[in-house]
This record gives sequence, structure tokens and C-alpha cells, in this order.
Amino acid sequence: NTLGEAQTLLYALQDTYENNKIISLNILQSSDTSILELEDAHFLKILLQTTFILASSTKPPDTVTAAYMFAFMVKSKKFEVHLIKFLLKQVEEGVSVLPCEKDVLISITYSSSFIALLLLSGELLKHLRVAQRSLLDAAAYAPLYGVLACIRSVIAQLDFKLLKDKLSLNQWTLLIQELISLSIKVASVVEPVVCNSSPEGHLPMDTDSDSLLQLQATVRRAIGKRFQSAVVGSECASLESDQVILDMVKTHAVTAQILLLCCWRTHKEVSLLFGEISDKIPVKSASESISSGILDIVQVLDIGEYFMRQMTLVKHKGAFEQAYIGFSKLCCMLWR
Repeated sequence: NTLGEAQTLLYALQDTYENNKIISLNILQSSDTSILELEDAHFLKILLQTTFILASSTKPPDTVTAAYMFAFMVKSKKFEVHLIKFLLKQVEEGVSVLPCEKDVLISITYSSSFIALLLLSGELLKHLRVAQRSLLDAAAYAPLYGVLACIRSVIAQLDFKLLKDKLSLNQWTLLIQELISLSIKVASVVEPVVCNSSPEGHLPMDTDSDSLLQLQATVRRAIGKRFQSAVVGSECASLESDQVILDMVKTHAVTAQILLLCCWRTHKEVSLLFGEISDKIPVKSASESISSGILDIVQVLDIGEYFMRQMTLVKHKGAFEQAYIGFSKLCCMLWR
């Protein structure tokens, strides 16, 4: 392998055709990462920053790319130093979900993956806070589904049966517990949309002036630079000569679709994440004095209650189908 070929594979992770992403990732993970010249600290930092930007993108293809990038990065120890730097910065911002001590972090089995998941959990928490204030704001600039997809991608790379030491088991148990709790909160935020009898037209807001401003901001972000001065038409609006007037009904419809895209993809990712957790992460055994499991019965029940609730209430067909896939994995785990 040459550096050029390796970089081509790295760029192929951005391909819009997912099979190409899968093939590129498999080749990269089975190759010697030294050929990528990952000693370049600046390159690693830029790559990590770019991946986080893609994870928070409002464009679903970007978030898929971010998920594959994380799957690649957590397999290389070269990224660990930069992941820790990003994590410490996040801790300073007050959004860390667990206490972070560098010496402890690097001692944990799958330390790079653990740190990456801590980082992504913090990002998810930030986006959740935005969504709790306003789903429209979350749909416009802080979508949740990309971060969830990255979390699922990292978990899919791990073999949790290899966790043997007490420190690793304890830390991973705490992290998975936080992830499950966070994900349930995320699902509850998007639930009003995907459980609405007409989710494709549902917009949980009034038509007051503040709501109109939210509509304008969301549509401007969604339809590009040409409409950065666009305003939603109203009888009393005073307009500038160069402003584009957006029809209220059409704007409502477009914004409802933007909101639905964000909510159903978020719901989908929560369901698939819970399915991945059920499939990959061992459950603690009550019969063993020293258990090598991570999930306890309470967490399994929480996941089960989530699926039962969603499959009972969800009206959006796509969201229901993904919940069914996750629920099937939970059932397989219970039958093992």
C-alpha cells in the first residue's frame, strides 16, 4: 500500500454510495495505519474537527460519513491524544456526562472508543438542550441524529466480552448507563412529532411573532444563501426592497418537513442504538459473583419499555420499522 492509495480510501469514506464506505473502512481497518502518516498532529486535529462538524450537519449523508470516520479513528491510537484534548475542552464547557481523569481514561480497555463516546455523549447533551428549548432550532442547527449515528458506529466496532478488568467494566458500565438515559430523553423530545397522527404536517408551535422568526430562521438555513434575507409573509410586515417573501402556508409545510426529517431520523437512531446495545453488550448475570456483564436488569427493562411505548404510539411508518428492527435485536438477546 502507498500513502496515495490510503488517502484515496480515506476520501472514499465520504462517498455517497454506502457500499463504497463499507469497503473502504474494511480495507483501512485491515491495513497498517502508519502508511497514512498519522504522525502529522495538524492533520489529525483537522480530521477530527471535520468529523465533528459532519456529525452535527443537517444533511444526512454528512452524518453517515461522520459515523464511518469515527469507526476508522477509534481503531487508531494516534487519535487518542487529540480526542482527550477535545474532551478536556468539553469538560471546561460543563457538558461532560462523566468525571474525566486522563490517567483513568488511558487505562481503560478500548480507551480511544471510550473517550470518543464520552465526547459524543457531551455533544448529544448539548444538542438535547437545544431541542428541549425548541425542536425547530434543533432541526436547523443542532440535529441529534448524526451524533447518535456516530455513537452507534463506535459501539459496533467493539467486542465487550474482552472487558475483563474491574476498572474498565465499571467505567464502561457508567458510560452505557448514561448513554441509555440520554437516548431515552432524546426520544421523549422527538416523540410528539413521530407519534402525531399526521407527522408529515405537524408543527408544534403557534403563529405568534416569535414563532414566525423561528420559521424564517429554519427555512433560511434549509434553503441556502440565496434566501438569507427571506421573511415569512404577513399582513403587517414591513419589508425591505430586496427581501424575498415566503408564503406562510408553504413555509409551514416546508418547515414541518424539515422538523419531521430531524425527528424521525433521531427516533430511528435511538431505536437502532438500543438494538446495537442489546446485541453487542453483555448483561450482568445474577448467578455469578463476579460478573463480566455491563447491562443490568433495570437498563434492559428501560430499553424494553422504550420499544413497547414506541411500537404502540408511533405513527410514522419509517420510525416504526426501525423500532421493530431494534426490538428484534432485544428479543434475540433475551432468547440467548
